[in-house]
Parts: sequence; C-alpha cells; structure tokens
Amino acid sequence: MRVNMPVTGAERVMQDGEEITSTTDLRGVITHVNDTFVRISGFNAEELIGAPHNIVRHPDMPAAGFADLWATLQKGKPWTGIVINRCKNGDHYWVKANVTPIKEAGQVTGYLSVRTKPSRDEIAAASALYQAIRNGDTSIQLCEGRVIKASKFGRIEAMISNLTIKSRLQVVIGMLSLLLLVIGGMGLVGLGTTNDALRGVYEDRMVASNRISDINRLILRNRVAIQESILNPDPANIKKNADEVDANIGTITGLWKDFMATEMSPEVKKLADEFAEQRKQFVMQGLKPAVDALRKDEVPDAMAINDNAVVALYVPVADSVEALKKILVDEAKTEYLNAQSRYTLIRNVAIALILAGIGLAVWLGIGLVRAIVRPLDQAIRHFDQIAQGNYNNAIEIENHDEVGKVLEALKSMQTKLGFDVAEAKRIADENLRVRIALDNVSTGVMIADNQRNIIYVNKSVVEVLSGAEAGIRQQLPNFSASKLVGTNIDSFHKNPSHQAQLLSSFSSMYTANLQIGGRSMVVRANPVINARGERLGSVAEWSDRTAEVAVEQEVNDLVTAAAAGDFSQRIGVDGKTGFFKQLAEGINRVVSTSEQGIN
Repeated sequence: MRVNMPVTGAERVMQDGEEITSTTDLRGVITHVNDTFVRISGFNAEELIGAPHNIVRHPDMPAAGFADLWATLQKGKPWTGIVINRCKNGDHYWVKANVTPIKEAGQVTGYLSVRTKPSRDEIAAASALYQAIRNGDTSIQLCEGRVIKASKFGRIEAMISNLTIKSRLQVVIGMLSLLLLVIGGMGLVGLGTTNDALRGVYEDRMVASNRISDINRLILRNRVAIQESILNPDPANIKKNADEVDANIGTITGLWKDFMATEMSPEVKKLADEFAEQRKQFVMQGLKPAVDALRKDEVPDAMAINDNAVVALYVPVADSVEALKKILVDEAKTEYLNAQSRYTLIRNVAIALILAGIGLAVWLGIGLVRAIVRPLDQAIRHFDQIAQGNYNNAIEIENHDEVGKVLEALKSMQTKLGFDVAEAKRIADENLRVRIALDNVSTGVMIADNQRNIIYVNKSVVEVLSGAEAGIRQQLPNFSASKLVGTNIDSFHKNPSHQAQLLSSFSSMYTANLQIGGRSMVVRANPVINARGERLGSVAEWSDRTAEVAVEQEVNDLVTAAAAGDFSQRIGVDGKTGFFKQLAEGINRVVSTSEQGIN
C-alpha cells in the first residue's frame, strides 16, 4: 500500500460548484485531469497524467475504502463515497467521489471520476468511520460505498437486498401456492376422513344396527309363533308356525353372518360373540325342541319347553341385542363427535393458515411494492434533477434487484453526464479564450462550415469589409458587413460552383486576390481538419491591400518615369501614415537628389 508523506494537517476546501474530474485506465493510471484537479492537488498536469491515481492518496484513508472502490468497479457498478486526498505539499482536501466504469462497445475501457464538495456533516461522519476502521473495528464493513453491520443480521439483510424482483415474485407465488396446497390438502384429507367416518357410521353402525333390530324382531316372532301354536294346536296352524320358525332361524343366521362381516370394535366383537353363544343355546335348547314337540302333537311338552327354556333363554339374548344396539349407537355418536372435532380442528387450522397467508401475502406484497415503487419514485426525482442540470444527486442503492440495476445505470449516467458537462465547460472556456483572442487580432478571420456557411467572423474582418461595403454593394446589392454570419461564401464569387468544388477538396493553404468594390483583398484559406482526419470546414484570413496596391502603383509610375529620365514626379504623402509615408518621403528624397545631381 502506497503511503504518501509528509502530511501537514492543513485542509484545502473546495469551492461550491467546483468539480474535480479525471479518468484512468483499467490499472488506475491517470489519463486525464481537469484544471481544478491540478489547482487543488498542487501537482501539475505532467506529474499527474501517467501516474497511478494513488499519487493523491492520504494516509488517513483506510485501505478498506479503496478495496471496496475497486471491488465495486470490477463488478461494473458505480461507486460513491467520501474520500480524503493529499495535496503535493502535504495538505489535504475532502471530496465526494462519484466513480463509474467507462464502457465502449459494451467493454469496460477505463474509469472516470467526478468529485464535488462534501458537506461538513458528511466529512465528520466519514472521518469517524475511517478512524474506527483504522482502529480495527470489525463490526462495520464497507460494501459498494455503504456502511453495513458485520453481523449475521447484516449478512441476512445483504442477502435479502440482493434478491431480484423475479426471485421475490417467485417467493410470493411459491409461498401462496404452498399455502394453497396445504389448505387444499387438509380439506381433501378432512373430506376423505369424513367420508370414511360416514361410511363406517352407515355400514358398520346403521346397517348393523338395522340387522340387529331385524334379528331381534325375528326372534320375537319365533316366540310368538310357538305361543300361537300352543294356544291353537290345530295341525295346520302348528305346521305353518313351525315352518315360519325354521325359516326365521335361517334368515337370522344369514343376517348374523352379514353382521359379523362388518368392521367392529373389540367391545362390539365381544358382545357379538356373547350373543352368538346365547342365541345358539336359545335355538338349540328352546326353539327347536319346542317345534319338534309341536310337530309330534305333544302340546303339553311344547308348553313346558316354552315356559322353562324358551322364555328363560330369551332374556340374555334380548339383553345382548339391546347391548349391541346401544353400543352401536354409542359408537356412531362417538364417530360423530370425532368428526365434529376434526371439522373444528381443520376449520381452525385452515382459518389460521388463511389469515397467516393473507398476512404473509400483505407483508411480501408491501415489501415488493416498496422494492419497486420507492426506487422508481427516487429514480424519477433524480431524472428530474438531472434534467434541471443537477449532476450531484445522492443516489442511494439499497437493493440490487432489477430496479437497483436501473439506479446503478442512472448513477453511472449521472456521473458520466457530470463529467461530460465539466469537460464541455472546460472546452467552452478554452474556445471562449480562443474566440476572444481572435476577436482582438488585427488580421481578419472568417470561419465557415462544410457547406461554406459563415459561422464566425472577428472584428477585423468586419472592419475590413465595412470599409469596402459601399463598393461591394455595387456588385452585391444585398451585402452587409454586419450580417456576415449565416451568409454563404459562394455569394462572394462570380463562379460559385467552381468555388464550392475548390473549398470542398483543397487540403493546404489556398491564396486568392480579389477585387471587390474597388478594393484589393487577399484571402488565405486553410481547411479545418480534426484528429480523425475529418473535414469540419475552412478558415480564411482577409487582408485589405488597397493602400499597398496604390502605393505599389505610385512607386511603379515614379520608377518608370525616372528610368525614362523624368525626375519631376513625386509620390504624394497626403493620407499616408506609418511605413507608406516613410517610404514615400524616402523615395521622394532619392528622386530629388538624383534630379539635382543630374541637373
């Protein structure tokens, strides 16, 4: 790390509205600086250009600041931060630096920096931050120009801020879809359970209970048939009742077989086994002996069997039937209560999940809206400021999603526009100096574009052509020396097409002698060509040689006369000044002396 010493502790404060601009290549070597950079840093342009940018690094600037700067730039992102720089003599100055990559054809070719004056609060905050970093405080870190807490929460916050809008939408849709699946799954499971419960209540409880009731009815009918036969021992009646008892016994056996095929709890199974045993005794020891006695026409024996066996054995059978019916009803009631409990549980869980889903959707929706709307509102405000010519907006980029990338591009654009405006101002100042200089030179200067339209004339050319304006108007009635800008040069020539072809193709100085309005003019034209070899127009120097031509003619006439032996002619000195007057007086003395000598 380069350490520039010594330091004086004295601060140089930038003026409001001042901008320091510079560019570097990919290695950080300075390729351009403006005059403000030169003035504040104390280095001259020759010392800065070609030197590494850390030539102005101040020892108080921590290495972490520049590490964050280069890490951000290498990601192709702009960087903004408060920086302390060192002057050549050891003084320092604070700047708010906006640095962005320079891209050409999609490739980064260098970096440009626009630095403005920071506020005193920004300087105080940056100074305290850099002091903490130099003291080894690891609880804070710099990330793309922003200060973040070096904690698990800080890392989580950074991870969330790096989520794209696409990812957030996927999370929202995924969470809501998962919630919908859970609620739907619970509903389907609940419906399936309820269906199974209803089937069990119907098949294993209601149908079974009906079968028990049918069995109980047929058992009672068998008792009635035995008693009817005893009371009316007619052979036909006995036969009818005996056949009915046998048929009912078979029907009961079939119903019982169907009953035993249903699902039943251990309690029901126990009671069913007890009933089966009791019914067997009732049938084998009561009904069948009574029926056999009746068929043998042994009515007293049948009566005795009915009173002693059928009645006695029926009581436990009836009790078992009632117990079975009761337990089946109780189980049906229990199943109903369980179904009601499941319904209540599923309903409450579904309501809770729906409320949680609504809350989650609202929270995620608000976060998503904030991630989109707030940065877009911020971008609109910055666009408005840029449109007003303010290129020092503090563009804060909290998230690195799609909108964050828009803000990054806006930040780069703002920095680039600020640099371009500063460069345009510098070039305009230089051009203004050139223009002021041209306005005050004695040679007349005229500049025309590629279409030969006059875009600039200095004072001298206006004065030269104003002196000949009256004569020029004899040939060009619409000529006005005060309205030259915007006029086409072709109007000064008799053959405009020839003049146009000449000015569009000449590559070196072209000199022309013109007679305009009785005045002798010399025009020296040169093409204006930029560094890429492109023709931008032409520049012409105008000289009025009318007085020189007149003196030349007078001298020629006098010399011709003297050569012929006539020494009586003299050059007039009236109206002549300077060199021409001295020339006239000198020649007149020479001729006068020659005349006296010859005489």
